[in-house]
Amino acid sequence: HHLLAGLLYLSIIAMSGDGKYYKLSSELRGHEQDVRAVCALSNGMVATGSRDNSVRVWDPADPKSCTVLHGHQHFVGSLVSLFPTVSHPTRLFASGGYDNVINVWDAGACSGASDTPILTLIGHEKPVVSLSVTPDGHIISGSWDSTARVWIDGECVDVLKGHEAAIWAVLGMPDGSILTASADRTIKVWRQTNPDSPSSPRECVATLQRHTDVVRGLAVLPGVGFVSCANDGLVLVWSASGEPLMELSGHTAYVYSVAVVEGVGIVSCGEDRSVRVWVDGQQKQSLPHANVVWSVAALPNRDVVSGSSDGIARIWSADPERYANELVLQNYEAELASSQQQAVSSIGALQMDKLAGPEALLVPGKRDGESKVVKQGNKAEAYQWSAADQKWIDLGEVVDSATNSQKGMLEGKEYDQIFDIDINDGAKYKIGYNKGENPYQVAQDFIWKNDLSQEFLEQIAQFIFKNAQE
Repeated sequence: HHLLAGLLYLSIIAMSGDGKYYKLSSELRGHEQDVRAVCALSNGMVATGSRDNSVRVWDPADPKSCTVLHGHQHFVGSLVSLFPTVSHPTRLFASGGYDNVINVWDAGACSGASDTPILTLIGHEKPVVSLSVTPDGHIISGSWDSTARVWIDGECVDVLKGHEAAIWAVLGMPDGSILTASADRTIKVWRQTNPDSPSSPRECVATLQRHTDVVRGLAVLPGVGFVSCANDGLVLVWSASGEPLMELSGHTAYVYSVAVVEGVGIVSCGEDRSVRVWVDGQQKQSLPHANVVWSVAALPNRDVVSGSSDGIARIWSADPERYANELVLQNYEAELASSQQQAVSSIGALQMDKLAGPEALLVPGKRDGESKVVKQGNKAEAYQWSAADQKWIDLGEVVDSATNSQKGMLEGKEYDQIFDIDINDGAKYKIGYNKGENPYQVAQDFIWKNDLSQEFLEQIAQFIFKNAQE
């Protein structure tokens, strides 16, 4: 009956949608490095957190200006919207950083009237990479120190210990329970021993094991339960009692973030440089990006905001009145084509005589994101179908290259060598290396991508040096 409830809910939200496709609405440009976190605020604004150590607050109606907040001494990795409380009637949102602290900001931060947080929560021993809130407004934080914490008015009232590796996501559920997701590949459910006491400690009542890799994101799915995403490339729908209901498969690499757009469906994003829109248990649309997409969130008007490794947050809308103008869309498509040309430039030995000619582009694609290679004269061109625009988008020339059996594919890219590497937090990773690359740069990129501690740089670089020797 849980499965039927899940299917019924997803069918209802599918039918309540107007059937329109998402397109780019606006770009929030200003951050100097990756946008790691995005968040819709209760006042209609959008907050973004970045590797440039700043938080920015934007008005979606005026995306060219923003307020910059410098409350962190390191990367900003998490954000959560907060509703006012009696003790803090003007609080608006919180940010978590790689400086191990959480800053709470009020409405004055949005207007630029204040650049100082109203509270700073100190207690975690490693980066704070996830934030959520309980139904009664208490902040929940998750950290690489393998603990989650609950905070009331600036004081930590509970520490949730039990995971064997870094916590990547926390979630406050409508019934008051807390979910934590970890690099140990599990999701844990925590409930208070005495629900009548706000500061009563919580104990782990269930450990959910379904993902086969690091679990990265969680979101509430009203009326059903919750959604999770992981490095195994899957998005899973769960009942409130912790039973897996549905598996959403379509991402081709790590899935970093998931959100629910009420009245529409589920959105997810990841290493494969896309935001996926899921309706009725099926992928309805893929929104391609030029770079890795770290975070995704839903806005009250059903628009979606994504944060990417190119330092840009993008707002996507299914309302044609909010679509970006033609110039912005053309620039976006040009950036997309430029970035994807390299990704498709080496796909194995092409048999030119077997490729269809340009007439193949007269046939509409069967699904959003479908790709095909077409012969144009003596060249092979890659195209991807855009359901929103009802046309094939040119991704660039595909360069013929014979496949080397010693090479390997990792997350859609070809490498001379692929190594298995075991990091001290208990998680196993794969790292790709091409001859001639600087092992230190490869190690640094690997650390940034997987949010590992900088202390691993020398260890990973030496591992590559040792194993890459011919």
